[in-house]
Amino acid sequence: MAVNRPPTPLPVLDPTYDLDEYLPLTPPCRGKPVFRINPHFTTHYFLGADDIKDDLVIRQAPNKLCIISLARGHPARAGGAKELSPLSITFCDAFKYLLRSPQTVNVKYGPMISPQTPIAMIELADGKTYTIRSAVQGQVIELNERLLKEPFLLRQRPNADGFIAIVMPRMENSKKALVQCVTEEKWLEKRPDLRKSMNSDHDIEYHL
Repeated sequence: MAVNRPPTPLPVLDPTYDLDEYLPLTPPCRGKPVFRINPHFTTHYFLGADDIKDDLVIRQAPNKLCIISLARGHPARAGGAKELSPLSITFCDAFKYLLRSPQTVNVKYGPMISPQTPIAMIELADGKTYTIRSAVQGQVIELNERLLKEPFLLRQRPNADGFIAIVMPRMENSKKALVQCVTEEKWLEKRPDLRKSMNSDHDIEYHL
């Protein structure tokens, strides 16, 4: 006759540990908050045809979606967060339907666009306007509607709340969708004057 015995209890491990042991790992994160976030994004740059004033930065997330923002050196970012001169952004009519209703995974997005397709226009206080292109072959799935009321985000947080649009590249070959973009190193070779300013506090931002 089998005897039912209670199961042997598992040993209880002491959950305490010394936090001081992990302190050496934290300075990089405290000094540059984006330190832990950047590795999850791949950064590319779209070189404008008309010198630096048309340059864009594209941050591609692990799911391949591309966040389009103004690159450092763009006139709309001149002066940084302290610059108070007026500016405004207008989205092109072809994409304004994205502003009227929230998008879901079941929505059929618009047609495929080329990297040169205009998606917005930015106007500065001096009357000069700058065309913002998609930079990526794919479909625009989101416009940053917040910029219509808070255009200063383009200067204050260009790599976070000041993003312009999100583009979904052709999923079968997302690398081909970025064919007109270059790496940060290649971009800095074309824009050597910006190299010294790339690590300033103005670039320390949390991404979306």
